[in-house]
Amino acid sequence: MSPLEIVILLPLLAALAIWLGAPARATSVGAAVLNLLIVLGLVFSFKSASAGKAGFAFESARIVLDNPAITFGVGADGVALILTLLAALVTFAAVWQIGDDKPGIYHIASLLIAAGALGAFLSTDVFFIYAFHELALIPTFLMIGLYGHGEPEYRKSVAWKTTIYLGAGSLVLLAGLVWLVLEFSGGGKLTFDLQALRAQAALTPLPVEKQAQIFFVLLLGFGTLVSLFPLHSWAAPALMTSWPTPLSCTWATSSSAWPQAQRSRCAERFSSCSLTASA
Repeated sequence: MSPLEIVILLPLLAALAIWLGAPARATSVGAAVLNLLIVLGLVFSFKSASAGKAGFAFESARIVLDNPAITFGVGADGVALILTLLAALVTFAAVWQIGDDKPGIYHIASLLIAAGALGAFLSTDVFFIYAFHELALIPTFLMIGLYGHGEPEYRKSVAWKTTIYLGAGSLVLLAGLVWLVLEFSGGGKLTFDLQALRAQAALTPLPVEKQAQIFFVLLLGFGTLVSLFPLHSWAAPALMTSWPTPLSCTWATSSSAWPQAQRSRCAERFSSCSLTASA
């Protein structure tokens, strides 16, 4: 098993253990510390692991479906590894700050958000990149409504507003990613693998006009998730006033850093190939 798979699965296993009755604080802090140590080891060994390689370091892939080609693939480049380190640090700080008086759901939600962020940063398959990010969103709506600050009616209204905005943004993003996959999958077999999509983009570049159309859809989706003006009105009530503080930290890592990281990775892996070939 790849160490990156361990980094992703460890918070999920810890959340499951807490749900089954394990001590919440000890389990979540222990998992966060172990994950942080593993990530630090990966950071220090990244240079040697990536030497002479054009793709990702610490790669691993497990086939899920043949057609469309979906794999649980993981790998790290420099951007992904730095963001993984950020997520591991923030997760440790968040679960350490949760007091003993808080219910176990606080720890479970923090670990699920952390697993979603880590999976989104480290996945090399578009399907799992999107799926892990959605995993990080699910606890947000519940925790704002159940344990957020303010009166119950206010918390519920903020939770619904956040759900509507992020749900709509996720759907638009999904449409853009599906469009990207359909355009860059070669032949009759769809693939969600980033490396395969990049190779196909270099062979059969899109017209600049179509690139602009796909970019606009992705910009709307990513822009909503990172509260880009004028799609930002959900963010202040959710993050500044209603959200439980530890969960706000872990979720901000996922909701803000992930879309910006994916924008840069998409730009590097698709647009440069297409624009170069188009020119």
